[in-house]
Amino acid sequence: MDMQPLSLVERRSRVEAAREALTGITQVLYQCSGPELAEVLGVVDAVVAQGVAARVAITAEALGRGEVEAAGVNATAWVRDHAPSLRQGGAADVATIAGLLAPAHARWGGDAGGLEADSPEGIVADAVVSAVVSPGLGCAAVREMTRLGPFLLDEVKPTVVRSMLELGAAWGSGMLRRLRPRLLAQLSRCSGNCTISCGVRCTTWFCDASWT
Repeated sequence: MDMQPLSLVERRSRVEAAREALTGITQVLYQCSGPELAEVLGVVDAVVAQGVAARVAITAEALGRGEVEAAGVNATAWVRDHAPSLRQGGAADVATIAGLLAPAHARWGGDAGGLEADSPEGIVADAVVSAVVSPGLGCAAVREMTRLGPFLLDEVKPTVVRSMLELGAAWGSGMLRRLRPRLLAQLSRCSGNCTISCGVRCTTWFCDASWT
């Protein structure tokens, strides 16, 4: 028998319970063995990651419904108002990815606001709301694709952005910035006569092959 999805009331109740469980956790950590500390950290990290993804999804819903516009502020300000921890930083990243999910004048009801699933923006937005990558990394990938896009064939862009997200998830968004000069240098050497096709405007997205 298929399990019914949790209702909003049930989900909110569980989120509030998790918040209460985390409050004051420092007072009981002495009860953990060494291995248990690692396990607890992993669980807390997973909870936080889902919370980060939920912030983006909630903001996208608010944008799509016109709640942000009705408040008379932009998306970043709306996030800062209702997620005060992001006043320290990160509100703009949440707002940016939410904006991809819920473009202006479009209601978002769970799907990526008209984004094509295999478009760079669609791939990034899905990875963020699935808690695979952070909004910050998602924004970094979008920026890098904007810079590299003119050099890439459309059919290889999904491969490029997925590779960027995988790389960034393992090593951080800074790695994407380090990758771009190398890739552009490779592209500048490619006149369309490389010995294997390389997916740039000459067919994979990145090529370490020898040029003729």
